[in-house]
Amino acid sequence: MVGASDNSDISRPISSVLVPVAGFPIDREALQLALKVTSSSHGQIFAVYVAEIPLSLPLNSLPPKDLEKGEKILSELTEYATANNRSIETELLLTRSKGDTLINESIEREVDLIIMGIQYTKNHGEFELDEAVNNLLQNSPKSVWILRESTEGTRS
Repeated sequence: MVGASDNSDISRPISSVLVPVAGFPIDREALQLALKVTSSSHGQIFAVYVAEIPLSLPLNSLPPKDLEKGEKILSELTEYATANNRSIETELLLTRSKGDTLINESIEREVDLIIMGIQYTKNHGEFELDEAVNNLLQNSPKSVWILRESTEGTRS
């Protein structure tokens, strides 16, 4: 039998969400969902762009065009949130491991949920999740919602 205290997490409003973004159209859908699930609590939304730096390069060596890309993506999402009468926090992070960084960010920011949009990717004809998404799904102590882009219009 489930006691009343066992149900408290189910009915608790979501007060903070981490939204990792990469510049895909599905990023906006992830942000829209984050805005929706935090609307009743007026919760915090943290949008992060995580750039992975290869081991062969210094950690602070993100090429300027990649830095501009990340800043542009975060700026566009901030504008979208503002147009919807909400505000979000954004951050561009440099890392060696995107999945580990997202897990650490979710813990440090004490979010209730991670909402991440992903592209539909095939490898050798089979749908495949990238390493960061696999890491997040397997190792995150937080709830994770994955939005996969539509396959309409894609070829098998």
